[in-house]
Amino acid sequence: MQERIEITNWHVADLLPDPDNPRRNDAAVPGVKESIRQFGFRVPIVIDAEGHVAAGHTRLKAAIELGLDEVPCVVADKLTKKQLKAFQLADNKTGEFASWDVGLLATELDDLAGAFDMSVFGFDMKPKKEKAAKATKDPQWVICPRCGARILRQKAIEYSTEDFESESYDPEEEGDLE
Repeated sequence: MQERIEITNWHVADLLPDPDNPRRNDAAVPGVKESIRQFGFRVPIVIDAEGHVAAGHTRLKAAIELGLDEVPCVVADKLTKKQLKAFQLADNKTGEFASWDVGLLATELDDLAGAFDMSVFGFDMKPKKEKAAKATKDPQWVICPRCGARILRQKAIEYSTEDFESESYDPEEEGDLE
């Protein structure tokens, strides 16, 4: 049976960040702050029964900088300390496995253009030709001319070479594809 998860608000002052958290997240705080400003605090922080943070260090830093008194939390009281540490690492690492469907991303960003400034979250909202002109000279990486994402050349080839064609960008010019 699926465990029932309860979300409760905790005072920010009662939450204890893990001093041994190996994830360096300071560069992500401004984007998370803006997300909280625009959309509210939508993803709870995962803590143990004493308030030690297992997941959500960036959200906690953002909440502190925004001056929030309380934040939503999930108390993972059925996990041991070792399980919480393993969860913390797994939660951070598994996000790295994901990739973008650059075509769908470009469509979504086009749909949001004018309604939201997605550049505050790291998305390039420039027109397609400007993005194509930003192609990197590093032969391992290419810049998607449709969405501005910097992705490995091999992934670009897997998606579709048509997504990477334009008057100012030719993936073949950047070097050997092997």
